Amino acid sequence: MDFPPHDIRVPMLPAFPPGFGTHASASMQTYRALLRAMAMEVAAPMGGQAPWFVNLPWVHGDTSALLAALDLHVRANLPEIRRMPVESVLQLLSRPRVIRRLAGSFVCSGIRFPAVPLRPLSSLKRYPAHPHEEKWTVDKCIYPCLPLEHRIAAREREFLRWAEHESEIQALCRLHVGHPFPELPYCDPAGHAIAYRPRYLLRTRTTLHLVDLDPVGDSARDTIRYWCRLINTLPPTCRDGLRWLHAPLAQLDLAAWRQQTELHDLLVRAAFACLPDVPAEQMPMRPPKDTSMRETPSV
Repeated sequence: MDFPPHDIRVPMLPAFPPGFGTHASASMQTYRALLRAMAMEVAAPMGGQAPWFVNLPWVHGDTSALLAALDLHVRANLPEIRRMPVESVLQLLSRPRVIRRLAGSFVCSGIRFPAVPLRPLSSLKRYPAHPHEEKWTVDKCIYPCLPLEHRIAAREREFLRWAEHESEIQALCRLHVGHPFPELPYCDPAGHAIAYRPRYLLRTRTTLHLVDLDPVGDSARDTIRYWCRLINTLPPTCRDGLRWLHAPLAQLDLAAWRQQTELHDLLVRAAFACLPDVPAEQMPMRPPKDTSMRETPSV
């Protein structure tokens, strides 16, 4: 393993063209439509023979490794667009001649496909924290301590105790704005595009869980799950061999659920179903676990 055992690597899928902000949802959609037009040109037979990767199932997704690779190709071959207004970029890329030229140069460039870089969370060397924040000692994280948000500190402590105690959980981290993470936009109730970030990432042997301890609206949750499905269409090498699942835990009584099931099982169930706040009374209770070795907060 060429990175720390408790590190987590994420695919940095480009989601916005140069100069776009997360608020520019209409421009972003237009740019993605132009990338899809280039993808169709790439997939069209050229010289009587289609590129070898055209028949791969994940090439045809709305967001795919092909679109990510095309985005990188556009940036590399048209460096001047970084200094152009967004409207001018879209006008340039909407010209059929430009689309055909970029698609042709992409196929002929011998680009290693797909070109989706993996970035480790450890690229943020030190976790920033305010002096007054409570810190919690963790063993399965690249940082020795994680700050707790005062508003939900009790839930975070319960969650971290559970994750640290369970052998299926190999690594965890609370995401900071400085961590690398792909732009996964969704629309808020006002219709503005917001870049989504989960509160925690948890890695098991097969899965990367995006965990929310705060409430997430239904429309946002559906969009986040959609993003996870699209990321799961990438080749395994582009997502570190892990399946992405969104686990909204905001309404769940973690202490009650801990007596009924394993955390990794709860995360999977939360990803595919709406769970009750507390487990049903008729469910068989598991024997109480030994909590004498639980972590204590560091001062």
